[in-house]
Amino acid sequence: MRLLVVEDEALQRRALAQVLAGLAPHGEVLTARDGVEALQAARAAPPDVVFLDILMPRMDGLQAARELRAVSPEATMFILTAHEDFGYARQALALGVEQYLLKPVGAADLRRCLDLAEEQLRARRARAEREQELRGVLADAMPLIRTQLVRDLCLGTITSPQEYARRAQLVDLAAQPCLAISVGLRPPQGDSCAALRQPASEVELEVLRREVTQGMEQLCASLSPSAIVGRTGHDEIVLLLPESMARAPGRSAHASLRRIVAGTLEVSASAGFEAAVGIGPHTSGALAVWRSYQAAVRARQRAWLLGAVSQRVLSADDLGEAEPGEDAAYPLLAERGLAEAVRLGQREGAGGYLMQLSAYFASPSAGQPPGAARRLRLVEALALMARSAGEGGAPAQDVLDANARFLEEALQDTTAEALAETLARAADAFLAAASRAQSVRQSGLAARAAAYLEGHFPEQISLTDMAEELHISPFYLSHVFRQAIGLSFSEYLTKVRIAEAKRLLTATGLPVGEISARVGYREPNYFGRVFKKATGMTPLAWRRAH
Repeated sequence: MRLLVVEDEALQRRALAQVLAGLAPHGEVLTARDGVEALQAARAAPPDVVFLDILMPRMDGLQAARELRAVSPEATMFILTAHEDFGYARQALALGVEQYLLKPVGAADLRRCLDLAEEQLRARRARAEREQELRGVLADAMPLIRTQLVRDLCLGTITSPQEYARRAQLVDLAAQPCLAISVGLRPPQGDSCAALRQPASEVELEVLRREVTQGMEQLCASLSPSAIVGRTGHDEIVLLLPESMARAPGRSAHASLRRIVAGTLEVSASAGFEAAVGIGPHTSGALAVWRSYQAAVRARQRAWLLGAVSQRVLSADDLGEAEPGEDAAYPLLAERGLAEAVRLGQREGAGGYLMQLSAYFASPSAGQPPGAARRLRLVEALALMARSAGEGGAPAQDVLDANARFLEEALQDTTAEALAETLARAADAFLAAASRAQSVRQSGLAARAAAYLEGHFPEQISLTDMAEELHISPFYLSHVFRQAIGLSFSEYLTKVRIAEAKRLLTATGLPVGEISARVGYREPNYFGRVFKKATGMTPLAWRRAH
């Protein structure tokens, strides 16, 4: 307990401080000559108990009580004065002073004051502990509260704006969600198991599902505080996005929406899951977002028909009606999946789509000429692949030349088998061009990221900050950076900082604390631990040795 004695008479101040020190041997007794000194002492070390005289120079006791109440709002205050004035007493009580005592004050009176102050202090501490406990309980329950809100919005059970406003305020949701993304998870199957982490039990699977959910929460939080994530089923995670992230779903999506979708796939894959993503349409607000969710679920269910993990993304806006007659059998989703594989330059993801399309084009009897509808479909597929290769970064002239060559072949093919062969050669050419472009782009992206770190390493920079600077997903940047550089973001940042620290230690006489700050570490002790871990020596030992 910290006590503050404010008394302008030096003898009385020392005497009162001595008595209080004896009555509260485990307390700390501070003294001040007037209200000005009392405020300075309180700002440096807020007191629990204050004993104030009234008539003092510079600032009297009543004004000091008023000022101290702002600095230490819960301090217990007592007035000790020789002036028996009802007006003073009334003002003191109005300021929250516990008692107005007339001098001389005996040890018994001071003991009673301390007992009262200790009782109030214990009550304040108990109240603070209880509030902290309740905050902890609320924090622990918050994921469940957010998940239940997501579920109720997706089911459409929240129909009142007042109810939504109350529940949104509880989870600190500022903007209304108006678009739903449904993410389906399943463990890897077949040949893909060898490349992904395979859990041994359902318990481990559940732990990984929670990791994926947390990863998606972090991803959404990095892009918008008004995005909300929740598990609505055993293997389904739903993301509800606000207006700012949901203006243009589908292929022309807003940049944030593209990053969200890419991030969900990366988070899922990092935990060893295959994932399918369905994107619902934009709706008018929270009370109508269930419509977006239902459409997203349908799109996600269709997206599972797409082959490779990174290609299982479908917007509700992309679901078209099958054409009548011969074209009703056309594998439209396989065409879109192949185009997306070309855009990303992913050969391994294109095989399944190509097989479905080849089977369609080669389906007439052997040696028979293809129908007009099939030839037209191939022309459209070639144009779509060419456009996707261009979007993937392939040189425009190369794409145009290849597209013209394969279009000429498609128009001259005389059998169904020839159409299928033209499709296969075109897919191979466009995939190769986009794959080369992706490799160059990723290498350049990693080099830009490394250069950015080398130019900003003294700053408190994070992976999210750098990804924002480069306009890409943090998860994608992390993957590309490690693949190209061979180190993680944090490992490379530490390497750059330690290299500069070595240079400063050997080339200058700067103190270790200043070197720590210059290379981006606020705490010299932490810098010392990092330096020793990297070099096997403390900074001073390195300086002496070099």
